[in-house]
Amino acid sequence: SPDDNGAGIWQSGNGAAADSSGNVYWVTANGSWDGQSDFSETIMKASPSLALEDWHTPSDYASLDSGDVDLSASGPVLLSKTNLLVAGGKDGALELVNTNNMGHLGDAGAVQKWAASSSHLHSLNFFNSNLYVWGQSDYLKVFHFNGATFNTTPVYRGSIQAIGHPGASLSIAANGTSNGILWAATNSQGQSGGLGAWHMTEPGILYAYNLSNMSQLWNSEQNASRDSCGNYAKFTDPTIANGKVYLPSFGTAQTRSGQVCVYGEIQANLIPNGSYIITSAYSKLAVDDPGFSTKEGQDMQQYTVNNGTNQQWTLDNLG
Repeated sequence: SPDDNGAGIWQSGNGAAADSSGNVYWVTANGSWDGQSDFSETIMKASPSLALEDWHTPSDYASLDSGDVDLSASGPVLLSKTNLLVAGGKDGALELVNTNNMGHLGDAGAVQKWAASSSHLHSLNFFNSNLYVWGQSDYLKVFHFNGATFNTTPVYRGSIQAIGHPGASLSIAANGTSNGILWAATNSQGQSGGLGAWHMTEPGILYAYNLSNMSQLWNSEQNASRDSCGNYAKFTDPTIANGKVYLPSFGTAQTRSGQVCVYGEIQANLIPNGSYIITSAYSKLAVDDPGFSTKEGQDMQQYTVNNGTNQQWTLDNLG
């Protein structure tokens, strides 16, 4: 917006997107719009040299500007193996746009627009034809993509409501297209009036969900003394690298700096290889081979511990 004001590119800390041709995409916020050189509330496409290539502005851009309802809230997400881009704003609406023809001014120029939430959308993740969204004061939702458009009815809706602002910041870890895990960081407490962590430092929580069935695998408050990351730093997505999850936070006090928590797989205290007698915790009797047999399928019995060779078992630890 070089001729007037605003049109900031903030995107809740999310970066711009780039396609395989090097074109760059971003979304602007409140400010001035004239459709020529000033582009508030607009999804924009630029060439690799950052020359303006195309754009899309929703029909209600003026009310978004006047109401401080930034379109820029989530930033752009390119859908793999398509020419489509999705972005969400403070109004809770998701816009699906064709990057080869972005439609310029008006909702009719979008491929699809729907109300995904009643409030801010700050983080979007797309994986295996599903879009993951956890909006402000809302529940985790999953929208399925059929190859052309999204089913606007969620195929999954979580049971945990985000506590006010800002909802959850999301990241996905996977082995290619399998074994997907959704990591969601949000505040676990919040100021009254539904404002959540708006202008306050609040305790945080990190969730892990199995994307195959959306069951919750773990959260950082299950064993808070070991796993809590302290106070929540909003708009900070979990980062996954080298089999670990990195989460910045404000730590344990509202100070100039906080901490980074690093989560990894718990290494159990496994029993070493060796020869063992196996006893029942209830009966105190040993697993006993009455036939002194090495034949596969031999029936066992429980018997008083006598340290005989027919009560000795070789353990090979497979991890």
